[in-house]
Amino acid sequence: WGYLLVLLCLGAGGAAFLFGDELRQWYAKLSKAAAAGAARPSASSSSSSSSSSSPPPRQAEPADGGAERTGSSSASDGRASGGGNGNGSRAAPAGPPPGVPQLSEQTLEPILAGGSYVLLFVTNTGVAERSTVHSLAAHFDAELRGGERRGWSVALLDYSAESTRPGKPPLLAALLPRVRHSVACVLRKGCKLATFGGTAAPRPIDDWLASLRMGEVSWAELDLAAGSGEASRA
Repeated sequence: WGYLLVLLCLGAGGAAFLFGDELRQWYAKLSKAAAAGAARPSASSSSSSSSSSSPPPRQAEPADGGAERTGSSSASDGRASGGGNGNGSRAAPAGPPPGVPQLSEQTLEPILAGGSYVLLFVTNTGVAERSTVHSLAAHFDAELRGGERRGWSVALLDYSAESTRPGKPPLLAALLPRVRHSVACVLRKGCKLATFGGTAAPRPIDDWLASLRMGEVSWAELDLAAGSGEASRA
């Protein structure tokens, strides 16, 4: 039995010696395969996260895009600074309408001889813009010429210019203080006056003229004697 026991021990030791290297190699291969399998998902997840976090590439703009935008903004700036006309300067105010006389010492007698009623539009009183008064004069001049209102005429009166002029005729000297705060008035036969005190627009003036013809507006007598004394003092 002792001899048999020795043989068994020797056989077990030889088997361990022969198969030990193969077992170690197999275990090493298994460990490497497990390590490679664990590393592969982490690498793919890191690559996907880096790709998702990176910003998208910017698209290249056309070379003339900036020039077009610059040109359009420059054009709009030019239109804004130009004030509506091509050379950038503000348009000059329109002059008196053609065919409408300016009441003055020289034109007073011809205007009074042209009709019993003179519709006067007064400028430079601070009530309305000069261009507005000129537009009203042109409107009613065309209306009176084309209608059947005989004995009517239209004229302009520059309050500022005539007020500062020395040696005024008595009629102008008496007329100017009465029209100081009015944009329109009617002079009747050179001795009576009715003044309009409403809005400087065609419709209100037209309504006022209708009331005047129907006798609903009172006339004021012009004091020509006082105007003569004022003119002599000037």
